[in-house]
Amino acid sequence: MPSVTTAPFASSATPPPPPVPPSAEPASRPATLRADSAIVGLGVALLAATIVISTVYSRADGELDWSTYGVGLAATIGLLVVGAGIRFLYAGAEGTTDLSSWPLAFGAVGAGLMIGVALDDAGATAYVSGVLVVALAAAAYVLSPSAPPVVAAVLGLLLVYGQTLDDTGILDTEDEGFIQAAVAIAVFVLLVSAIAWFLPAARVVVGVSAGVVAVGAYLGLMAFIAFASLFAGFASYDPEATGPPEEPSYDNDVYVILALATLLVAAWLVAAYLTDAPGFRLVGVAMTASVLPAGMAVLAVERPSLWALVVGVLGGAALLLVAARARRIAAQAGSTPSGPTPAGPPPSAPPPPYAG
Repeated sequence: MPSVTTAPFASSATPPPPPVPPSAEPASRPATLRADSAIVGLGVALLAATIVISTVYSRADGELDWSTYGVGLAATIGLLVVGAGIRFLYAGAEGTTDLSSWPLAFGAVGAGLMIGVALDDAGATAYVSGVLVVALAAAAYVLSPSAPPVVAAVLGLLLVYGQTLDDTGILDTEDEGFIQAAVAIAVFVLLVSAIAWFLPAARVVVGVSAGVVAVGAYLGLMAFIAFASLFAGFASYDPEATGPPEEPSYDNDVYVILALATLLVAAWLVAAYLTDAPGFRLVGVAMTASVLPAGMAVLAVERPSLWALVVGVLGGAALLLVAARARRIAAQAGSTPSGPTPAGPPPSAPPPPYAG
């Protein structure tokens, strides 16, 4: 009787091994493009310095010095022409946007400065310069969609915005106008951030840059208020008055600035949640940790320990909330049964009984 040999049974239901996940490391640009990017940064920095020097010294003696002005004008034209040329030569190749966007953005700002020097003190200088910067920056963004042209456009809008406030009298130049200035700053920051929100390439950079400007501006307002408060008694002194001079109070100005700073911080926290960009959290921390203590100093609060206690309790409560959430998530993960994964392929079904 011939012997019968049975082969091991292999189940056709055995699932294939899982595919190997792709590498999560970000792809970097070639070394040549990285080198070109650094060289472009150096060239833009030197040409930008040339434009600033020309702007400062072209009318140092009142008359237009054409030799100095011509150097700045040539640097501006060079930035615009070379930036556009790089973009067209690369034909929009991936990883080359910054090679053209930086020269174009600084060239747009340089054009505004050169026009401002040419027009000098004309009434429409700020409007013409600002509109020109915005127009050139918009064209630069069409060629190279990225953050630098948008930042340049924001500078042009800031010039037009400030001149409009001055011409319309919204900012009272006869009085201190601290509240009006604080409101104008907050409106501008929120406005440009909202516009940049529809430009994904510049959303974070413009929003964070505007936040940095707001922090510096509000600190500057606090410093001006402190200076005005210090010399208010001397300015209001009246030798014919019978009693001591009544010193003006700037408490309302400080409270309004603190309220607007709170509004901006809330907006930045929302933006941080939507974009997951740490820059928004950074400007929020900078505004809170600098403007609030400055406001307390200007107000000369009698019990700073009480302010510190309230602020510290709120901050601690926020951190404890996150810690409690982390503990709950860790507890849920620990309660999930998990054992060691057996080595080798999963076990197959037992072979059917031999029926031969």
